[in-house]
Amino acid sequence: MQHPHAHRRRKIRKARRIVTTMAAAALTAAGLTTFTAPPAAAATARQVEELDRGVVSAHVDSGNLVSRRWLGTDPNDVSFNVYRAGTKGNSTPISGSTTYFHSGAPAQADYTVRARS
Repeated sequence: MQHPHAHRRRKIRKARRIVTTMAAAALTAAGLTTFTAPPAAAATARQVEELDRGVVSAHVDSGNLVSRRWLGTDPNDVSFNVYRAGTKGNSTPISGSTTYFHSGAPAQADYTVRARS
């Protein structure tokens, strides 16, 4: 035996399909929808903030640990020099790390970090 409201439910489902189809057609005609896939670049695009190197130093008894931010725009093979009061502190460029220990430096030392070109 068929449910007493089965016929009514079929009519409602059919009406919904018709309304949905008409709404989609109207939106498409108005140019408000697109049925094409978005470009591949949009799927991999990242929002990038305007950040500086974020250089900080922490003093311990034997010197300063200098740390900096590795930016998402930095190439993998980038190297850096660390400067204290305009004088280079490292003897060889620093690569593969975001830290440098400056032995014997005073607590109040100010540092800058520059990418090597």
